[in-house]
Amino acid sequence: MLSLPLGGAAADVCLTVRRAGGGRAVYFLAPVAGGEAVEIDGREVLVVTPASPIGEAMVGAVRGDDLEVRGPPATVVGVR
Repeated sequence: MLSLPLGGAAADVCLTVRRAGGGRAVYFLAPVAGGEAVEIDGREVLVVTPASPIGEAMVGAVRGDDLEVRGPPATVVGVR
């Protein structure tokens, strides 16, 4: 796993998603490196690209949006 300090990273967008059942996941939407797991501020973040199914669902998402992806339902609870 790579480790990137948040202050020095050039982030496009980071989304926090709540899954059905209460679990949370953090995704970094980036143009490349999809599938990589990175650590930002001590938290695991999965890198996804807009070309992936979940990345495509995240493009333009705002807090409160429900994402239409395979698997358990997911709601965007944070965008930064």
